[in-house]
Amino acid sequence: MHWMQCTHAEEGLAIAGKLGLIQKKGILLIDDDEMFRALFKSIADSMGIPVTCHASLAEMHSFAALKDYDVAVFDYYLESFRGPEIAEYVDVFFRELPVILISGGEIDGETKRVWPNCIRRFVAKQSGAYAIIERALDAIAGSRGTPHAKASCDLA
Repeated sequence: MHWMQCTHAEEGLAIAGKLGLIQKKGILLIDDDEMFRALFKSIADSMGIPVTCHASLAEMHSFAALKDYDVAVFDYYLESFRGPEIAEYVDVFFRELPVILISGGEIDGETKRVWPNCIRRFVAKQSGAYAIIERALDAIAGSRGTPHAKASCDLA
């Protein structure tokens, strides 16, 4: 753990300035990759960012719980769903909840063009947990119109 924190000191500093954006339960991570969930949670916890992890949508008791989070991070390939299908549910029930899609590989541009408005970002897992956390915080800022927000919806 100490090695991870020292190796990623710059990423940590960039994220530390955005921690005040979290006003609810923080990040909801739904990903069926147990190792990635553990790594993501460990890094977020070390930075003081609350994360709730689930391996599947079935582990969530209700979509109503989504309102308790600042941002949701979903694996693009989850159970029998794909990212846009998951995001459409979120978009219907909680339009204000920003969604970050993650995946072990890249997603083609045509697929990205038809995603619902609630999807604020896509980040490949190879970018690392720090990059995903930073994008999640940027999405929170964007949903609130705060200065940390980027001017456009970055789906790259």
